[in-house]
Amino acid sequence: LVAGLGIGFAASVLAIRPEVSSVTVVEISPDVIKLVAPHIREPHKIRIVNADAKDFLANHKAGLFDFAFYDVWIEQTVEVLADVVGPLRALSAGKVVHTPTCWNEDVMRGDMRGKL
Repeated sequence: LVAGLGIGFAASVLAIRPEVSSVTVVEISPDVIKLVAPHIREPHKIRIVNADAKDFLANHKAGLFDFAFYDVWIEQTVEVLADVVGPLRALSAGKVVHTPTCWNEDVMRGDMRGKL
């Protein structure tokens, strides 16, 4: 599971790996999907869903994802850690086998420590 399509790099890099059978990408912006989807590598292995990542996870009942990579924020702030990363991690429980990886979470946690 990849939350945040961006320029399609993460999804494409994952999809070219022979051991990966499929990648589901959740992207909230239809404009990003329209711009990027035609240029995705390995499109037969990638499914793009137009949805908010929190809503997608909250409503997902179609089985487990082995791994998840979340990159749905612009800034790496303590507020994003609390308002986005924390809820995504909580919603992943029982839906993602391995602990999700969140882009720049370590930077946000370091910033949080500096503010304590």
